[in-house]
Amino acid sequence: MFLSIFDIFKIGIGPSSSHTMGPMTAAASFLDALRTGLREPGAGEVAHVTCSLHGSLSFTGKGHATDRAVMLGLCGFEPATIDPDRAEQAEAALHRDKVIHPDGLPPLKFDPAADLIFDYGPPLPGHANGMVLRGFDAAGRLFMEETYYSVGGGFVMTAAELDAQKNGGPKEFHAEKEAQGYPYPFGSANEMLAMGRASGKSIAQMKWANEEANAPRAEIKARMDAIWQTMDDCIDRGLRMEGTLPGGLSVKRRAKAIHRQLLNERGTNQAQPHTINDWMSVYAMAVNEENAAGGKVVTSPTNGAAGVVPAVLRYYREHPAPGETGEGAPLGQLSLLREDPQLTRFILARGLLTATALAPPYLVLLGAQAGQGTFDRLGALVLASSIAAFLSSYIWGRIADRSSRKVLILSGLVGGVALAGAVALDLAGLSGTIWVLPLVLFTLMLAYHGVRQGRSTYLVDMAPEDRRAAYTAVSNTVIGIVLLGSGLFGALASIAGAVVTLTAFAAMSLAAVWVAYGLDEVEG
Repeated sequence: MFLSIFDIFKIGIGPSSSHTMGPMTAAASFLDALRTGLREPGAGEVAHVTCSLHGSLSFTGKGHATDRAVMLGLCGFEPATIDPDRAEQAEAALHRDKVIHPDGLPPLKFDPAADLIFDYGPPLPGHANGMVLRGFDAAGRLFMEETYYSVGGGFVMTAAELDAQKNGGPKEFHAEKEAQGYPYPFGSANEMLAMGRASGKSIAQMKWANEEANAPRAEIKARMDAIWQTMDDCIDRGLRMEGTLPGGLSVKRRAKAIHRQLLNERGTNQAQPHTINDWMSVYAMAVNEENAAGGKVVTSPTNGAAGVVPAVLRYYREHPAPGETGEGAPLGQLSLLREDPQLTRFILARGLLTATALAPPYLVLLGAQAGQGTFDRLGALVLASSIAAFLSSYIWGRIADRSSRKVLILSGLVGGVALAGAVALDLAGLSGTIWVLPLVLFTLMLAYHGVRQGRSTYLVDMAPEDRRAAYTAVSNTVIGIVLLGSGLFGALASIAGAVVTLTAFAAMSLAAVWVAYGLDEVEG
C-alpha cells in the first residue's frame, strides 16, 4: 500500500516508536478530541483526565518511558517538535501542581501518581499496545473516553480506526487514497506493479507523484532535508556523549571511544579491510545510544532500526571512494601546510618530539660508556619502561580530555628534563650508578607515551571532520621523511659521543615545548 515517506521517516524521540512516540501522540490526539466539545450525555465541562496502559505498554512501559511520554503528550508536546528543555520544565511542573494547561481547554486535573495507571491484567482486544484515555467533569461524570492502539513505527489508531482497517482491504485503501487525490493510490504490491506497467513509471516516480499531490516539490525537499539533518545531528551527538545510559542496566556509551580509535587509525597502516563495517557500525551505535537515552531520532521505520539509514548515508557522504576526492596522494596534499599554519606548527612540534622516541638507545650507550653492565640492568630497564607505560595512559589520558596541547607541552618538558638530567648526571660521574639509567629511562618513557597521546588526540580534534584523513596523511608523510634522516644521530654519536647526541635530543624536546605553546586549544 502507498505510505508517504513522511509516515515512514518521522522525527521523534527515543527509546521506542511504539512505546514512547505512539503514546505521546495518542495523548496529544486525545486533547484534540476534547477540544471538539463532543461529550457523553449529561456531562459538564471537562475538568479531569486519566490514562490506563494495557498489555505491553503496561508491562514494559517504565523501561520505555511510556509514562513520561503520556504526561508530555497531555502537556501538549508532540514527538516531532518536542523541545527537551521545555518538556523537562513541564514535567516538573506537572508533578508539582498535578494540573495540565492545554491550549484551548480549561486547566485539567491530572495526578501522575493516581491518574496514570499501569493495568497488568489482560491486554485490550485490538492490539498488544493499548491505552485508554478518559475525561471527566468536575462531578466525576464521564465526559469522553477513547481507546488508542500504538501499532508500531509511531503510528497510532483509535479502536474504531483499527476495526475499520481490519475489516477493509486493498480496494478500500485504494478508494480512500484516491479520494484524497493521490494519482497512484495502490492498495497492494500487485496493484503497484500493475500501475507501474500501465503508466510506464518506476516505483520511485509513482511515489514522488503521490508526494507532490499533497505538497509542492520545494516543500517536500525541505522536509526531507530536515529529516536528514535530524539524523546527522543525532549521529554527532551520539559521538560526543559519554557516560551511562538510563534504564537501570548500567550500560556504558561506547560510540565516542570507538569513533576516536577509528579516527586515530585513519591514514595509517593500522586500518583493516573491514573498516567500512566499523565506521557504519559506530555511526549506527551513536544513533542507538541516543535513542536509548531518549534523544531526538528519526524512525526508519521504527526507533529500533533508526540507526541503519543514517549510518549508511553518513558513511557515503564522509568516506568517498578512491578517485572521488581531488586531494590526491599524500604528496599532493602538502598544500595543506600552506593553507593551515597550525598544521605546520603541529608537525614541527611533533618532529622535534621524535627525540623522545630516538633517545633510548643512546641512553643505553651512555651507560655502557660509563662502565655500567647493560645486560645486568636489562630487567630494571624493562621494568622501568613497563611501569611508565602503565602510568602514562592514566596520567596523559586525563590531561588529554581537557587539553591535548598541554599534553604536548608537558611531555616535551618532561622529555627535555630527563635527557638534560642524564647528561648532567654523566658529567657528574653518576651515570654508572645502578639507579640512574632506569630512572632516566622511566622518565623519558613517560614523555614518549605523552607525545603519542598528545599528537594523536590533537590532530583528530584540530582537523576539520571532512579532512581528517588528509591531515593525518600529511603529518605522517612529513614525520616519515624526518625519521628517514634519523641515521644522522648515529653518525653524530660515533663522532662526538652519546653525551652530545643526548644534549641535541634534550634541546629538541625543549624547543618542542616552545613550538607547542603556540598551538591553539582545539578541545570543545
